[in-house]
Amino acid sequence: MTTIELQIDDQLLHHLESIAVSQNSTVQELLTKTLKLLTSPTVVNDRLIGLFADEPEAMDQIMSEIACDRV
Repeated sequence: MTTIELQIDDQLLHHLESIAVSQNSTVQELLTKTLKLLTSPTVVNDRLIGLFADEPEAMDQIMSEIACDRV
């Protein structure tokens, strides 16, 4: 694990500490969770898109046509 030094203003630190306490966590754990959420891929839970889960090429073509129609 790497240690970094981070400079933030007092108001933001106070806000982070308040959130961490409300989450029964530490500021470090809160920041780690936040960064993991920000860097994880977004999963779309849409039944219509799910219909095409076995047909990725069809879904790619549909999305391509939508993009072309917008231009």
